[in-house]
Amino acid sequence: MELREIQTTDYRLAEQMLEIQRNAYAVEAELIGFDEIPARYENGRSHSKSAGYELWLI
Repeated sequence: MELREIQTTDYRLAEQMLEIQRNAYAVEAELIGFDEIPARYENGRSHSKSAGYELWLI
């Protein structure tokens, strides 16, 4: 695994990354018994308009 900076201004790439994020937060929500984790409900459009780069462990 490595930490990489990934450009998130590409809507399709942002949506793929968010699918991974949503799935991970769904597991976390189940484990802690709390379903209102804000990042669990982000969408690609709002995410792709953010700063433009994020660090992801891949």
